[in-house]
Amino acid sequence: MNYVLKGTHYSLSYQELKSEYEDFVQMSNDRFATQIPRALHLACIICFLKEIPSHECLSDEGIVHQLTHLLHIPEEPLCNLKEVRELFKNALKLS
Repeated sequence: MNYVLKGTHYSLSYQELKSEYEDFVQMSNDRFATQIPRALHLACIICFLKEIPSHECLSDEGIVHQLTHLLHIPEEPLCNLKEVRELFKNALKLS
């Protein structure tokens, strides 16, 4: 899929996004915790494609907000990794 945003051309593959999503779902908790920046990036793209309203993905219980909390692990775990992973799996699922 190709699209233009503010004059810049972008290209993304649904199958590549789905594969990356599935890789994240299969990761161990330890591996997932080291990949939070990538998970945030993927969450943003999938939320955009799925047209998930910002009040759902950015609010206190939204996937983007919750992943951001995980950036503080291990110094300041503000949320439960297992719960965020379940939210990730359900909110970002691609068919």
